[in-house]
Amino acid sequence: MEENQIEEEKKEYKIGDIVCLNEYTDAAIWCRENNATLTEINPEEETRRFEIISIPEPPTPTEEEQRENRKKAYTKEVDPITSHIERLKDEEQTEEIVIKINELKEERNLKIQEIKKRYPYA
Repeated sequence: MEENQIEEEKKEYKIGDIVCLNEYTDAAIWCRENNATLTEINPEEETRRFEIISIPEPPTPTEEEQRENRKKAYTKEVDPITSHIERLKDEEQTEEIVIKINELKEERNLKIQEIKKRYPYA
């Protein structure tokens, strides 16, 4: 027995389209895939309607903002590693401790490079 498969046609939308409540879900899916969102507009004849609008790209942070973001990231992500290294330096410098310190230094260096890439400035 062969099953009939019904393939639903996927409606294409564009920025500026107006949709009614019965199309909301399909339009929302399209919006998610196309960097857009739905905003309710004045109801007409008691019918809820929505306009598809683009989601603007976030503004490029200023150099000052990037410096501040980087500083916060260092405090949150790098300082704990540095503190761990310093605590280990206070212990007897066994081979295991020296290896652990070197591993943490490498981890810290990688984290610093990652933060510099995440928050670049001149």
